[in-house]
Amino acid sequence: MKYVLALILIIHFDLASAQTDKVFQLDSIEITAEARRTDNLGAVDLVLAPEKIAIGQATQLTELLSNLGNIYIKNYGPGSIASSSFRGANASQTLVLWNGIPVMNPMIAQADFSLMNLQGIDQLSIQRGASSSNWGSGAIAGVIRLDNSANIKDTSTFQSSTEIGIASFNTKEIFQDLRFTMNKWQFHSNYSYESSDNDFSFTSNNTRRRQENAEYSFHNIKQNIYHFLNPSTTISLHYWATIADRNVPPRLSQNSSTASQEEQSHRFLVQLRSVNKRTVLKAKLAYFDEYLDFRDPSQSVDSQSDFDSYLAELSIEGSLNNRHSWLMGINSSLFRANAFSNYADFANEFRSSFFANMIFDLGKLKSKLGLRHEFSTATASIPAMDIALEYPLGKNILLRSKLSKNYRLPGLNDKYWIPGGNPDLKAESGWSYELGITKSFKTEDQEHSFSLGAYERRINNWILWVPMENTPFWSAANVQKVRSRGLEFQYKARLSLNDWHLSYFISIDANKSQNLLALSIPRIEEGEQIWYSPELKSGSGIELGYRGFSLNYQHNYTSSSRGFNEIVPSFNLGNLIINKSISFRSTEAILFFSIRNLWDSDYQVVEQRAMPGRSYKTGIRVQIK
Repeated sequence: MKYVLALILIIHFDLASAQTDKVFQLDSIEITAEARRTDNLGAVDLVLAPEKIAIGQATQLTELLSNLGNIYIKNYGPGSIASSSFRGANASQTLVLWNGIPVMNPMIAQADFSLMNLQGIDQLSIQRGASSSNWGSGAIAGVIRLDNSANIKDTSTFQSSTEIGIASFNTKEIFQDLRFTMNKWQFHSNYSYESSDNDFSFTSNNTRRRQENAEYSFHNIKQNIYHFLNPSTTISLHYWATIADRNVPPRLSQNSSTASQEEQSHRFLVQLRSVNKRTVLKAKLAYFDEYLDFRDPSQSVDSQSDFDSYLAELSIEGSLNNRHSWLMGINSSLFRANAFSNYADFANEFRSSFFANMIFDLGKLKSKLGLRHEFSTATASIPAMDIALEYPLGKNILLRSKLSKNYRLPGLNDKYWIPGGNPDLKAESGWSYELGITKSFKTEDQEHSFSLGAYERRINNWILWVPMENTPFWSAANVQKVRSRGLEFQYKARLSLNDWHLSYFISIDANKSQNLLALSIPRIEEGEQIWYSPELKSGSGIELGYRGFSLNYQHNYTSSSRGFNEIVPSFNLGNLIINKSISFRSTEAILFFSIRNLWDSDYQVVEQRAMPGRSYKTGIRVQIK
């Protein structure tokens, strides 16, 4: 790894030293109505640029989403597997995209958020609510987008950002970010490293213990290259490599563990974007090569899996009469996977879908119609659609509504795992409805925004693993129906006075996600809340800033939830973050210090999995522009 990093740094410093003063300037091109798939009409998105992600606050997607307070993260512990629950759904019903391409593990049909490193990401977008017509399988409850983009307005020829941080439990973090422009080229390189002994102390059955076999290390390399063929056409190449090595700590009921897991992923993406006066043409080709090896010598287990993903997409979008906008496209993917001890052979699945949407601007009323039909060689084809409306009720007040039909195709393990895979599985599918109102206003020294919404979702053919008849094995089956409904409230504000600023936010999410069918094994009562779906999640935060100094406090509450075998108690968490920036000419140094779990709460997110008490982190980031 050290040789790869050295090579990247040498190449970029050589290029930086060889660049001329000439910067390629792009002409401004106006598209009057772009029917982008990212236009989430009828719902509310949260978009975070890098400068909005507080220094010293979070490097992994897991930590950032947990800090926001209104998204439940099922986290097995620092450095361990983590997944999300949007609006009472399970982890496979939230889609994660990297530059518009799904980065879900096709074998388990979900993403491990602890491997989603935020360094080198230009924009993070969080979309709550269903969007299968836009993005396809898995977008039942929400979509998280990690995007990179060229900054065509920035004429800086060279930018560098370096961060070094240390934290409790012998945790070390380093990252280097380089950006520069040369003629018609832009380069963005990022390397990050994090490791930890993760040997925190905790209390179990009134006994003080220290976490064992919990070490982890992560390496991430991201490389983005943009070439401006002409003022309207850009081709870009993107690469993201992750190398993870982590031990698996014992459960609270265990005295020790010898389990470990190694993972590697290499993701390649090529994009073409061509802009004309009224249309935008986009083409994407991607290849992912991923590998996982889980070992547990005490159980004589060595489980290896290897999976490749080939993806292609072509879309065109444009406008009509400078008001209405449209989009249509096709994408295809081929998944090839093998769990060497649990698959009969390589499993192959081909999927292809056609999608289109139309946004109508009818004066005050805006509406959207979205359609998609996906075909799969392993599962019956399934359609998706959505209808969304937005209407202003008054000054800065917007009424929004959305109706959609959504789906999720089974993971490869659900179909091909031996024993228990079921090749006859159907896709999970159902309808979602939501209605909300937003209000915002802004003055010279104040900004306020308010959002209140309600939703309901019914999903049929919910996939669970249940006992197989007359065998000791369990099998995947479409055995459940789930009804989810809830209320969401969010308010945020920013006040400024001379060199002072004050920001605060509050969010409250109440959710009821109930099983509609009773099962004997696993034991599920009709009307019972689904596993790991707290009924109440709330978050709040306040930040005070003055001349480069900021003090930020965040507080989150999570109600109790049902684990597989026991109830996970409710808990409160508080985090404190202090930043100080010092500027000199083109260099800025940012010192940061944070206290996680400020009140030293004793809590669990997953039953039988210990979480750390109060911990500390400090470091410095130096930015040169």
